Amino acid sequence: ADPNTLDPNSTHYDPILVGKSSFLNANWYTFGTLVFMAIWIFFAWKMRQISLDEDTNGTTDWNHHHRLRIWAAAFLPIAGFTSAAVVWQWVMSVDSHWYSTLFAWYCGASWFVSAIALGIMSLAWLKSKGYYERVSSEHLHDLGKFLFAFSIFWTYLWFSQFMLIWYGNNGEETVYFFERMNNYPVLFYGNLAINFILPFFILMRNDTKRKYGTLIFASILVLFGHWLDFFLMIKPG
Repeated sequence: ADPNTLDPNSTHYDPILVGKSSFLNANWYTFGTLVFMAIWIFFAWKMRQISLDEDTNGTTDWNHHHRLRIWAAAFLPIAGFTSAAVVWQWVMSVDSHWYSTLFAWYCGASWFVSAIALGIMSLAWLKSKGYYERVSSEHLHDLGKFLFAFSIFWTYLWFSQFMLIWYGNNGEETVYFFERMNNYPVLFYGNLAINFILPFFILMRNDTKRKYGTLIFASILVLFGHWLDFFLMIKPG
């Protein structure tokens, strides 16, 4: 960033960036990123170690399962706070004048529905290799319901963020959507079509959520759609 934006005597002085400079600066960006990633990697490594130990030394007393639940519960509040800070730091800072109180929830829903889609595809691939013999069409149906429900939940958050900004008509907020609607209309409206309209109609019927082909197609669509969503958040800025 131009250091003149922090100088009150400069013609490039930017009071909004000055107000955010304690968070939006190179030191915090670098240090925060390293700390957050280290915490995530540590918890992932720890839970993987327990899982591997269960494969080789597992017993019928569910001891490994209980240990995993404790580590997972400990990570939940950490994941909640650090994931919000990360999307503010990595994504929202690209449009440094803009802000939204729903942004962390919006990105969190996008991550969650993408994780479900990736989980469905991973499970289908593993079953094709002979694993998970007890996973049936009923399990697929449950995962399909999650994919369907959280696609709708993501759309609810998208609409809530857009509608409040449109209704408030505050220039500092509307500029974000104005840029995307006018200069990236195909991506802007295509984002809604891929992430809501298509999954909604594909997964609405019960039988489609029990079929591998349909469910994998919907999962690929959703995973690509949420990649496109993050592309649209970052590229125009």
